[in-house]
Amino acid sequence: MKKTIRPILRDDLSRKGLEKRIDLRVYLDGRQTKFATPYSIAPACWDKKSGRVVGNCPEKSVINSYLNGKETEYERYLFQCEMLGETVDLERIREILTGKARTAPSEKTNATLDEIFDAYVDKLRTDNRCERTIIGILDLKKDMAKFSKRSKKRTIDQLDILFIQEYKKYLRTVRRNADNTINTKLNRLRSVVKWAGRLGYPIDDPFGKGLKFLNRSKPRTVFLTKDEYDAFLQKALPDKGDPAMKLTRELFIFSCETGLRFSDVLDLKWTHLKNIKGVTYISKVQCKTKELVEIPVTLKWPKVLLAKYRNVSTGEHVFPRLSNGCINRKLKMLAEKAGIGKRLSFHVGRHTFASHLANAGTPLYMVAKLLGDKSLDMVHRVYTNTERTELIEAMKKLGA
Repeated sequence: MKKTIRPILRDDLSRKGLEKRIDLRVYLDGRQTKFATPYSIAPACWDKKSGRVVGNCPEKSVINSYLNGKETEYERYLFQCEMLGETVDLERIREILTGKARTAPSEKTNATLDEIFDAYVDKLRTDNRCERTIIGILDLKKDMAKFSKRSKKRTIDQLDILFIQEYKKYLRTVRRNADNTINTKLNRLRSVVKWAGRLGYPIDDPFGKGLKFLNRSKPRTVFLTKDEYDAFLQKALPDKGDPAMKLTRELFIFSCETGLRFSDVLDLKWTHLKNIKGVTYISKVQCKTKELVEIPVTLKWPKVLLAKYRNVSTGEHVFPRLSNGCINRKLKMLAEKAGIGKRLSFHVGRHTFASHLANAGTPLYMVAKLLGDKSLDMVHRVYTNTERTELIEAMKKLGA
C-alpha cells in the first residue's frame, strides 16, 4: 500500500500579498488528504519538484527544517505501525503534521451527538470519502434527531445500550424500516461511536457489550406485473391542475421503460442522448455506481416524453426538477387510482423494467447490461419472482 507525504504550494488559494500557503499532502492507501502548515512563501522561492524552499529566501532554513522534521516524524510513525502490526490512524497523522494533540477526554465530556456527527462528517471529507458515505451519516443524524427530541442536547457519554435498543425499536415500529435498513443504520452509528472512542471521548462502547444486529433478510423485489402496469397507464391519470402529479406519472413511466434510477432520470441531460445508426441511445454514467449505461430508446413512452420535453425544455436537463418527497406522495396517490396494492417507488419502476424484459425472453446477462448492474443478483431475484407469478397465473387458469 502506498503511503507517502509531499509538501505542496497551494496555488489554488487566494493570495496574501505575493505569498501562498505551504501544505503537506498525504497519500494513504489510494486516498489523499491535505494539512496546512503555519508557513507561506512566494512562488518564486519554491521548488515544486523537491518540495522545498530555494534561493535566498530568509526563511529558507527554518521552513525546510520544519518540513524535514514532519516528514521524519511521519516516516517514523509508519515504521512503528508496521513493526507493531497496528493500523495507520489518520487522526495520529493529523497530530504529527499539525502539531495539535488530541483534546483530553475530560474536555470532551459534554460533546453533543450533533457535534460528534458534524466532526465525523468533517473527518470523512478530509479523508476524501465518497459522497454516498457522507450522505449516509447526515441522514443518520437527521434520523436520530427525529427519534429523540433531546438528541441535540444528548451528550456522547449518554449513548448507552438502552438508547440504541430503543432506537432499533423506533426504526422497526415507527419508521417501519426493513431489517437490512436497520442494520445499515446501526453500522453507520457503530462507525461514529468507535471513532469517538478512539479520540478519547468518555463513551462505554455499547456495540462491544452484546448489542445484536438483526438477521439479514432476503432483499424484497417489488415490481409491477404487465396487468398492473397496464392499469397504471390507463387508470393512474393525474388530476387537472396538479402539474406535480402529471410530472411524477411521466417520470415513473420513463423509469419503467428505461430502467433508470430516480437520480439518473432527474440527472438526464440532452447531451446524454446519442444517435447511433438511426437509433437514439441514452448513454450516461450512473449517479450511484459511476458505471456507464447505454439504453436504446425504442419503446413508445420514452420516445413520446423525450419529444414532448424537447419542445418545452430550456435548460440542459431533459425533465423538470421535483423533490423525492413530493414524488413519493404523488406515487402513492397514483397507485390508489390504479388499484395497485403495492408501494410504488422508482426502484419498483427499475424492477418492472427488468421483469418485463425477463418475461419477453431477454437473456439475464443482457438485462443486467441494460440496467448497468455488474452483478446478476437483482436480476435473478426479479426473474425468480416473475417465474413464480407466471406459475400462479397458469395454475389459476388451469383450475378455471
